[in-house]
Amino acid sequence: MTIGELLRNERIRQGRLAVETARLAAINPDSIASVEGGTATLATMDKVLTALRCRLTWPQFQLGQSLGTMIRERRLHRQLTQQSLAARVGCSSRTIIALENQSRGRMLTLDAVLEELRVRPKVVPKNRRAVPTRSSPGLDVVYTPQEMARRVVEHFAPKGTILEPCKGGGSFLDAFPEGSDAKWCEISEGRDFFDWAKPVDWIISNPPWSEFRAFNIHAMGLAINIVWVIPLVHFSGKARVRDVRDAGFGLRELLMLETPMEWPQGGFQIVAVHLKRGYDGRARVGWLGPYET
Repeated sequence: MTIGELLRNERIRQGRLAVETARLAAINPDSIASVEGGTATLATMDKVLTALRCRLTWPQFQLGQSLGTMIRERRLHRQLTQQSLAARVGCSSRTIIALENQSRGRMLTLDAVLEELRVRPKVVPKNRRAVPTRSSPGLDVVYTPQEMARRVVEHFAPKGTILEPCKGGGSFLDAFPEGSDAKWCEISEGRDFFDWAKPVDWIISNPPWSEFRAFNIHAMGLAINIVWVIPLVHFSGKARVRDVRDAGFGLRELLMLETPMEWPQGGFQIVAVHLKRGYDGRARVGWLGPYET
C-alpha cells in the first residue's frame, strides 16, 4: 500500500472530508488528491500528516530517527550506492542525495525507494501526551512486576489466542494460562507489534505510555478483548474514548491497581482497562487490592 493510500485510509477513519483536511493543513483542497494519489511533494505530505495528527513510521522505527537517515541506513545495509539505488528506482542520484540528507523529494520517488529497500511504511497517530514528562519515551521501558502481571491475568482469565504486544521482561507472557495459544511481539527483538496482522482473542500488556493511542488503535483491529495496564489519565481524553467507540468496542471494566514502587510516582492512578468488541453494557469498577512488588 502506498503512503498516499495509507493517508487516505487514516483520513477516512477519522471521518474527515478532504476539504476539512486541506483547511487544517493550510493547503489547496486539490493538494489532498495529489497527496492521496502519491504525486505531491514530501513537504505537502508532512502538512497532511500534521493535520491528521499522525506520523509516518516503519519497522524498527527509532524515536528521533529521520526518514532520510532510515533510507540511508537501509541502503547501506543492502550494500547499495546512491547511484545504484537511483538506477533501480528510475531517478537521479541527486534525488536520492536530497532524500537522504534533507528528506526532500516527491511521494512517488519515496514510495519507489521504500519498495526497493523492502520497507513497509505505516501511518500511526501521534500521541498527545496527557501526563507529565515522566511518561516520555525515555521512560517507556517500565517492566511490570511478575506478581502484578499474574494477578491481572488471573482476574481477567483470558482464553484462546493471547498476544503480548511488547513482551519486555516477559511478566505477562509468563502469566498467560497453560494451554493457551500465547503469542508475543517485542520491537527490541525484531518483532514490531505494528507488523502483526493476525486476529487474536486477547491482547494483554503494559504498553509504552507515550505510544498508547497508536497501540490501542492497532490492537482494536486485531483482538476481541484488550487489557491495558496504564495510568487512568491516558484513557480519559475525548480522542481516546472516541477511538474506542468508532472501532465498535466498549469499556467493560476498570480495575484499579497499586502503583509499583519502581514505577514513576507521578500521582496518577494505575488501572487495568478491559475493552471488549461489541460490548455496550455498563462498565465495572473494582480494586485489585495489595500485592507484593
